[in-house]
Amino acid sequence: TAITLCKENNAELKLFGFNKWTWIPSKITEYFNFDTIQVATDSVQDWFSQKKRIDIQKHTVDDEHYSKEIHRMIALEYLPSQFGNNNL
Repeated sequence: TAITLCKENNAELKLFGFNKWTWIPSKITEYFNFDTIQVATDSVQDWFSQKKRIDIQKHTVDDEHYSKEIHRMIALEYLPSQFGNNNL
């Protein structure tokens, strides 16, 4: 599992959802005995809608996969906003 892989390699597990269909339990750390799990407070879709005023569903290459520009913004802006600049 991802948790085992992270434990064996002393890595943190960072979870985030892309949209409203991605459900991550709010108390996920109660389900797992794992010290280095971090969960984003906002989904990618909500963050873009609230912070950037962008509907990312309008920025797909095939109605499912996001454009390179959206992926770049996820990497450079969304992830640091959720997990901090030094924790990626």
